[in-house]
Amino acid sequence: MQKFLTIAAIGLTASVGLAQNQTNTDAASQADTLLREVIKTYATADALTDTVTITYEVPAQPNEQITATINMDRTSGNSSFNTEGMAITALDGQLYLESDDVKKKYFQTEITEDVPTTLQSIFGGGGLSFHFALTDGATVDDLTEALNVGAIENLAVTGFETKKNDDGAMRNVVTMTGANEGTLTLHINPKTNLITQSTTSFSPQFEMAGESMIITVKSSYDPNVLPKLPTAITFNPAGRKMVSNLMEFQPTPLGVGEVAPDFTLASSDGNDVKLSDLRGQVVVLDFWATWCGPCKMGLPLLEQFYTWTQDSEQQIKVFAVNVWERAPSVDDRKAVAMKYWEAQEFTMPTLFDLEGSIVSEYGVSGIPTTYIIAPDGTVSAVHVGFDQNMVEVLKKDASEAVAKNTTTG
Repeated sequence: MQKFLTIAAIGLTASVGLAQNQTNTDAASQADTLLREVIKTYATADALTDTVTITYEVPAQPNEQITATINMDRTSGNSSFNTEGMAITALDGQLYLESDDVKKKYFQTEITEDVPTTLQSIFGGGGLSFHFALTDGATVDDLTEALNVGAIENLAVTGFETKKNDDGAMRNVVTMTGANEGTLTLHINPKTNLITQSTTSFSPQFEMAGESMIITVKSSYDPNVLPKLPTAITFNPAGRKMVSNLMEFQPTPLGVGEVAPDFTLASSDGNDVKLSDLRGQVVVLDFWATWCGPCKMGLPLLEQFYTWTQDSEQQIKVFAVNVWERAPSVDDRKAVAMKYWEAQEFTMPTLFDLEGSIVSEYGVSGIPTTYIIAPDGTVSAVHVGFDQNMVEVLKKDASEAVAKNTTTG
């Protein structure tokens, strides 16, 4: 679900339009004519595929990159939108949502009007990429609204030119500007009338530390218009439960008494840690990320608890588990976490769940979340959120788990 909310930002819509700039009427007219041809090309294609790469650039944060694949069959009305950990399928009038965070379920609902409208009714905002807005009857306003990920108001054309891209290919370039220091730039292939690149920059309505900031969203596209999709759009529900209530389509947290899923994860000390190898000991797992404020408040307390365990004769292992880092690749995510870990000079180890598979199996929907696993491998306690009394709470939980094991053993 978290991934879907991130992906939804690709197609956030706002109340914008293509207004003619009074000092550049020719550019506005040329751009309007071109964009109408763009809409026609997308709307009348029998089939369309596209690979979209979106890079979010936010000051003082690592760039976040998302890649999505789009398949559209205009004849049947079926389509699919897939990215890492999330898939949306429109098939025979039904909308299916799958997420790696919820592996045992899938969400299904009837499509009302169209796919973007259905998603907006479900999630209360957001949507898909602009491709889904370009149907018969779509206007230039519809196109600019779907591309305007930054909610820029009063967009107006300020430039139109034909030039070579960095790769030497000729492109028509439309530039629009609007409120909030906003700009939207489109690169369009003059031979196909397909969009190859879009860049949105804007200053959000809030300020950080009293200073304005510029957020940039860069999208590249690799579109193909085809007479027929190479592979038919399908959906296989096998082995999963269908839910029609969004509240049910959430990770199911691992509960007290359940067996903790086994895993093998790389550690910051260079070793691999396998949970099942630690049977007979209490294991504390604290899920965290560098961008999570409450997590960073809690980690020093976890370090205090870890120091206490080193002085204790009780068999207790403590691991922070890094998850959900906002970086484009596995290596980048690990590098971000390690840089923070080393800067804090923590002595306890952190594990790297770089693919998010373990956090999913444990049903974690928010961080920090801390699991105390008893020596028999079952969950003995769960804590969600920051607790200033974390050290004493974990001492109590761990000691009780040790005592219980001694009693039952």
